[in-house]
Amino acid sequence: MQSSFRLSLRARERPRGLCGFVSFSMTQSNPSNSSLGLRPLVPSWLVALALTGILATTVWLVWGDDFVARTPRGRFERVEDRAVEPKGPPIETLYQRYAMEPLPNAEAFGKEIDRMLSALAREPCDQRAVGAAEASLKRGGFPRESAKLLIGYAGACPDSIRAVAAAAETLYVLGDFAPALETAERVVRAQPDWAAAHFLVARILQGLGRIDEALEAYAVNIRLIGDLKSVPADTFINMSTLYSALGRHCEAMTPIQTYIAVDPGDRDTPVLRYLIADQAQKGKCDHTYAEGTTKLQRASNGVVLAKAEINGVSGTFAVDTGASFVSVSKSFAARAKLTALQSGRVGLHTANGVAAAALTTVSKIRLGASHADAVPAVILDKPIGHGVDGLLGMSFLARFDIVLTDKELKLVPKPAQPKSLQ
Repeated sequence: MQSSFRLSLRARERPRGLCGFVSFSMTQSNPSNSSLGLRPLVPSWLVALALTGILATTVWLVWGDDFVARTPRGRFERVEDRAVEPKGPPIETLYQRYAMEPLPNAEAFGKEIDRMLSALAREPCDQRAVGAAEASLKRGGFPRESAKLLIGYAGACPDSIRAVAAAAETLYVLGDFAPALETAERVVRAQPDWAAAHFLVARILQGLGRIDEALEAYAVNIRLIGDLKSVPADTFINMSTLYSALGRHCEAMTPIQTYIAVDPGDRDTPVLRYLIADQAQKGKCDHTYAEGTTKLQRASNGVVLAKAEINGVSGTFAVDTGASFVSVSKSFAARAKLTALQSGRVGLHTANGVAAAALTTVSKIRLGASHADAVPAVILDKPIGHGVDGLLGMSFLARFDIVLTDKELKLVPKPAQPKSLQ
């Protein structure tokens, strides 16, 4: 311990300048050789060389940047100027691949969007890259350009129909109904059983004022969803609005009544009751909407088959509370002189896939003592079943309160205007 202490003192007695500090840092203490003092571990000439390097580095750090800045670029270049990151394909190649016109005001998009487009130029079919670029364009205030990008992407890459749907939705929101419809119809042609695509087409047609076609598209949407509980309220309310625009106010009540009938406890709200009452008053529907109480026997399997008249033509129908519309076979429709609203087709979701159908309106349906006028229905291309002419679905049944027991089904007419609003 004493030897170590003496070494420390001797080291502290060395010159306190820079040379002395360096010399001290390069020595080690050895108690057994304390009498020898501190021995340099390296030759003195190497110490001098190290000092020279330190001084040179200090000078460079202090004055180096100014020196380079004053020197002609031909003689000295900064390392970072020479190390250029390799560039990918130019953005023009992306436009060529997408068969689209260059985006206008590209320089105004900013570095983020430019970087996204450059990434797409390298990998044109990268779903994440196109999604990021589309979102970036929207954030930057270029929604129309984002739609063009998605359409171009869909034309160049497989499995991209969802991108086309997103582009159509954007164009619809912008009010560009004509190009939005053209784009949305591409989606329907590619995936005719996609319910959401038909809902989008219906909204666009409604925006264009093509009412009958919009009604058909909404009917497609409902039929493809299948489960009425899963159909959003907007679909039924929009259909009601369209019927009202045609002056068919009694029919305008039916979609809303159908929506309520699925779950009266949760859906029978004052707002919806007011909408029904408003249409009933405009159409003077008190004696045509629904009348008469009827009891029907149920089979052991719960099926209800009954004779009914549609436009005065008798047939055998299955009473089906799970069906959204009254449905009739093509042959029965011919006997009852039912015609489709338009030439368009309504997709029907069945266990075997999608069956074609067409939307129509029945002047009168009579089931026992119960009857109703102006009931929306669909005409099926294929027979429903042996000896069955059609289904009596909720477009008719929703006008009645339905009481089910093990042995019977009872229909009690609802008032056109709810009592609370009369």
